[in-house]
Amino acid sequence: MAQRTTHDVMVVGHGLAGTCLAIELERRGAKVLVFDHPMPGSASTAAAGLVNPVSLRRIVPVWRALEMLQKARAFYRSFEADSGVRLWHDMPLFKVFSTAEAASFWLRRATDPDLFDLVEDRV
Repeated sequence: MAQRTTHDVMVVGHGLAGTCLAIELERRGAKVLVFDHPMPGSASTAAAGLVNPVSLRRIVPVWRALEMLQKARAFYRSFEADSGVRLWHDMPLFKVFSTAEAASFWLRRATDPDLFDLVEDRV
């Protein structure tokens, strides 16, 4: 007779969110089954894995930007230590301005104290 395997949790989707959830649940002792049906063109296959704490259109910090950036960095560093695979790469993100007005708007917004730790004012 076949042996039945049981799981505590089934995660549907093996994209970024599903993978992170499965990893965290396993760290907390759960037996996790991940189910995924890869689809061409889905976000999971197209995502570049960028973590950007600023909305580039309005140039405002996303909700709880610094806190979430710190948590994301800590999570990925911890997973890197467990897996031996380097995943987190701090690197600048460059915005190309289509007009002088857009560049001027960026320079004005970059003086906002809420953005000091998130952007540079170089244009």
